[in-house]
Amino acid sequence: MNSIIGEIEKKFKYYRLSLYIYSFSSLMEILLLGNYQSDYLLSKRNELDELDNEYTNTFYNALDYIKKNANKSLEGNMLAGLGSAGKAIGNLAEKAKIKNVDSWLSERGDTLKQTGQNIKDNFINKFDEIKESNSKSFINQIEKIDYIYNKTKEIYFDSEKIYLEM
Repeated sequence: MNSIIGEIEKKFKYYRLSLYIYSFSSLMEILLLGNYQSDYLLSKRNELDELDNEYTNTFYNALDYIKKNANKSLEGNMLAGLGSAGKAIGNLAEKAKIKNVDSWLSERGDTLKQTGQNIKDNFINKFDEIKESNSKSFINQIEKIDYIYNKTKEIYFDSEKIYLEM
């Protein structure tokens, strides 16, 4: 499970980086070409927004896949581990004539179950840092450019600030 998660995480980091670079280059293209027409800016904004939504959908589909497989993997390993441990402890208890083995096994089973849940939660938490594509900041900048160049009625300024009337 670790190797599968590591590979998926690696691919998402590259996917995220590629989308970030593409978003940055789209903003730079607008600025360098000097094409501030509202239709052009809107098309670029919509394209980046669509790519960002695609990233988010793909991310959550992958996260669901990981959750399902982590549950299967952890449950299978836990049951196998509990079975082996229970058998070994039963044999030891029989040899040593230990009383209250059931309560001891129950405590250890709860500990093992909690450990399995912690492992699953750690896998999911690893993906929190790559949840967002970080292309929204570029989308917002394109929207600001559209407001400044196409929706400004008046420009006012003082010694410290510039004010735009939309």
